[in-house]
Amino acid sequence: MTKEFSSSTSWNSAAVAGLVMGAVTIAADYLTTVPMLLGGGMVSTLLTYILKIAKIFVCIYVFRYLMQRFHDTVRTDYTRIQRYGMKTALFSSILVSGFALLQMLVINPDMTAQIVNSTIEAYSGMMDSNTTAAMEKMINVLPAISFFTSLIYCYLWGWVLSTFNARRLFPVDQFGERETNERKDDSNNL
Repeated sequence: MTKEFSSSTSWNSAAVAGLVMGAVTIAADYLTTVPMLLGGGMVSTLLTYILKIAKIFVCIYVFRYLMQRFHDTVRTDYTRIQRYGMKTALFSSILVSGFALLQMLVINPDMTAQIVNSTIEAYSGMMDSNTTAAMEKMINVLPAISFFTSLIYCYLWGWVLSTFNARRLFPVDQFGERETNERKDDSNNL
């Protein structure tokens, strides 16, 4: 039995789905760091790449599952399900970006300085003193840049997945029209 669509239902469900999607993404990000704990080497590098590819597929599958679940429980159409996916992507991207910011500022603040210092050391022969000084000043704004970059990146990924999944759930028929849940329910009752 499907419920009628309402804006509050959509936002509430998208918030919960965004929380689930964000938690899965964060957990998958940490899972890709496990091979680094085993030490360097070819096997560790290969395992890291395999886990990164698996992370992408897991995130796509979870997003698809969440949209399918909303589609099955709420009477909706193409536009509403696509907007629901974008709301889910918004909540998820805020959670993932916020966690990345928290990690850079609170959990592991030395990581940012280590990254910048290793970059300066690697390119020290090619940079003058002004460029080196500018990179050292950039340490303070790097968390903000990282937050907004991650937010935009995750939201764009969600937008693409939302559009793709909405088109899969509501395909275009031979007359160029999209099927709705109402038509599906009526054809099932016949």
